[in-house]
Amino acid sequence: MKDISKKILEKEFTDKEIEKALKRIEEENNEVNPWFEIDFIVFGDPKAQQRAKASSMGKGKGVVMYDPKEIRNWKATFRKHAIDLLDDDFVLAEGEIEIQIDVYKSAPISTSRIKLALMEMKHLRPEKKPDIDNYDKAVLDALKGVLWKDDSQVVNIVSTKYYSLRPRIEITAGFRMKRVDK
Repeated sequence: MKDISKKILEKEFTDKEIEKALKRIEEENNEVNPWFEIDFIVFGDPKAQQRAKASSMGKGKGVVMYDPKEIRNWKATFRKHAIDLLDDDFVLAEGEIEIQIDVYKSAPISTSRIKLALMEMKHLRPEKKPDIDNYDKAVLDALKGVLWKDDSQVVNIVSTKYYSLRPRIEITAGFRMKRVDK
């Protein structure tokens, strides 16, 4: 192990050796665990992850942390819609996951028609709270056990935030699925 570490640190691998190793890894991955992509849309007003609430378990027994009721209900509904959109034979993703999350929030009530049109064309975008990473957290938590075993498998997230007259979240997830030979 020390020899490999030393070689890496001293950059003793040739370009040809690296290219050969990368090609072998890619062939093995595609043979055993092919790359899949899934797209779906869940309509409804997106909710961002909120701070966890705390509750005492009694004197000296510790504290329990939990999601507020509103976000807990939203995650359950989001999860149910996502499950309904998947094929019955869907298997949880294995390994790395890349995800695109497009959040389409409702436009503010007092928005003029011209601004609404600009929002629909994606020329005016939400720059106010909630933060986009809080939407990401809520979506990742909701899809745990639906698309993947754990959201720690997510290695890349691209997320965007828009206004729309049809609030929704659009998801594109790329992942490796364990091949099941029958």
